[in-house]
Amino acid sequence: MLNVAVMQGSLEQRAGRFLGVVKLDICGRTFMVPVQALPFERGQGGAPASDGVHAAGGFFAAQTGELGIVVEDGSEADIQDQIERACADAVKHLSHKVLS
Repeated sequence: MLNVAVMQGSLEQRAGRFLGVVKLDICGRTFMVPVQALPFERGQGGAPASDGVHAAGGFFAAQTGELGIVVEDGSEADIQDQIERACADAVKHLSHKVLS
């Protein structure tokens, strides 16, 4: 899961492309998670910029309860792969939250 403070700041400062909503059914509860594509800043060698600890995109959960997935804008195959990885993170996080 991504650091929420980093993702919230990025989302407020950048306009992205809304891709849709992922529906996750976990332990009898349904979560609707919006997915947004953003162009990420590039670091040295063309790799996505990051702080060295957190990935450049993925699933996030804000302290307010807001959920979301942010992916790097790119080819359809790359976006699909990023969404699948983010959904796996979302399921882990939400399962823990529901079962706790």
